[in-house]
Parts: sequence; structure tokens; C-alpha cells
Amino acid sequence: MSTFERLKMNWKRSLTLLCFTILISSSTVETREDIKIGVILPMSTEDLWILPKTSPAIDIAVKKVMKRENLLRGRKILVTYEDSKCDETEGPLRAIDMYVKKSAHVFLGPACNYAVAPVARFSYSWNIPVISAGALVSAFEDKSEYKLLTRIMGSYAKLGHFVEEAFDMFDWSVVGLLYSSKKGPNDGRSSCYFAVEPLFHAMTRKTNQKPWHESFDEEDKVLLDYGKLLTKASKHTRSK
Repeated sequence: MSTFERLKMNWKRSLTLLCFTILISSSTVETREDIKIGVILPMSTEDLWILPKTSPAIDIAVKKVMKRENLLRGRKILVTYEDSKCDETEGPLRAIDMYVKKSAHVFLGPACNYAVAPVARFSYSWNIPVISAGALVSAFEDKSEYKLLTRIMGSYAKLGHFVEEAFDMFDWSVVGLLYSSKKGPNDGRSSCYFAVEPLFHAMTRKTNQKPWHESFDEEDKVLLDYGKLLTKASKHTRSK
């Protein structure tokens, strides 16, 4: 099954459940208001959830759900697409615009960590739930802070649990972590950092000591030396 087919199937299931939930929550209100979905995703990044890939699947899912007249009871599904630019400023601004214009009962996205974090915090005050295929960082597990955030993908914490189980199976006890992270003063933490973070904590819990770790900037073609990095790693990750 292609990536597009998986996206289409997942969005159809999600939208059916989403529409049913919205209708149930408004069943005691005498209103024929249409269902409004605000999609806040980047137009272009290296991730799977960019608008050119997700919007066709969402559009197909909307058409299929709208054919179920017994579900929508005469209502329409109105979808607004906005470019988050995977940015901590642009993403929240697009959400604020939708809130002010009352053009969203629910947000699909943002997905990028720094874009979704403030939106997921605001959403509780706005009473607008956030459904995201991103937000994989362990911090988003805190439901006291991100009350209306629902993540539909496995988080980075799941990776930590998997590695911990693998260490138990093979009786490993020594680990080293190499991860890419930009070094600029204004650069946020990288996706690679966030992916490795739960591994670091899992191994710290398991071995009662912090595992050796080293970061590097993969875009720095001048100072980057993979040979030196691997040699250094080998000296710190050998079993005694």
C-alpha cells in the first residue's frame, strides 16, 4: 500500500470519528452549523505531513464522509488549509486567525514540534481540540499542559521502550548515542535530538548512569569528521 493510500485511509477513519464526535457534542444544541476543520501544516519540509501530500487525502476523505447523509444530517464539512511553515511563530498565528474568524471546530496540525506546542496550549482556552500526526516529543505526553492534544502517531518515547526491550533481550548494558544537532545560538533542538532523548533517559534508568553521547552538525562540512566521531564513540561504548 502506497504512502498516499495509507494517508487516505487513515484520514477517512479519523474524519468519520471526528465528525461523529462533533455531532454528538452538539446534539443538544439547536444548530445546523457546518463542521469546520482547520488544517495547519507546512507547505514544504522533509516530513510526510506536508500539505501537498496530506491535502489530497483529506479532500478524498471529506468527500467520502459527506456521502454518509445519516452521519452529517444535512451539514457540510468545510476545510481551511493554512501553511504553518513549520515555524513557532507562523503556526500559532494561523491558529489564532482561525479562532478569531471562527473557521475551525478542530485543528489538524500543526505537526512540527515548535509550531504545535503553543497551539496545543492555547487550544484548551479556545475549546478547540488539536489532532496531530507530529508532536512526537516526550514533553507532549503531559496532559496537564496539552489537555486537548491527540497524537495519532507513535511518539519518540515508544522508540525508547523498544530499545530498552532490545537491551533486555540481548543482555546489552553499554550504549553510545550520536545525534545531529545544529550548533547555532538561535537554532532550536533538532528532530534527531528529540528522537534520541527518550533513548538517553531509558538507558539512564536501566544502567543507573548516563550513556555516552555526542552531537554533531551534519551541515558543517568543514569541521565534521565522521571518522573521528566513530573512533571516539568506539572508545566509550566497549564492554569491559
